[in-house]
Amino acid sequence: MWSRSKSDRGQPLKAMVKELVAGENGQDCLGFKPEHVPQMWEDLKSLHTLGIPVGDINFRNYLDGKLVDFGQAWTMFHPCFDQMPPKRLREERRAGMMDLNKLCVD
Repeated sequence: MWSRSKSDRGQPLKAMVKELVAGENGQDCLGFKPEHVPQMWEDLKSLHTLGIPVGDINFRNYLDGKLVDFGQAWTMFHPCFDQMPPKRLREERRAGMMDLNKLCVD
């Protein structure tokens, strides 16, 4: 299958969806309900705590209130973060929260 280093063998594989394909009816916002919003906030905070700035918060990236499209997400430790000033990294994390806030207000 994949060639994994000896130190990685036996370790769980981790992956994230990089693109969400629209449902059969072509809708972008699949199964969204306003009552999903509190859990959406908690999920986004959890992702940030895990070192995953999402980068693209939009309703089309959610399925039944769960973020499923991580096409613009970075994971720690991404090579770009080594070169990025800490202030810029904090701004990236804050941007996701602000994007979700804008969706909820609009």
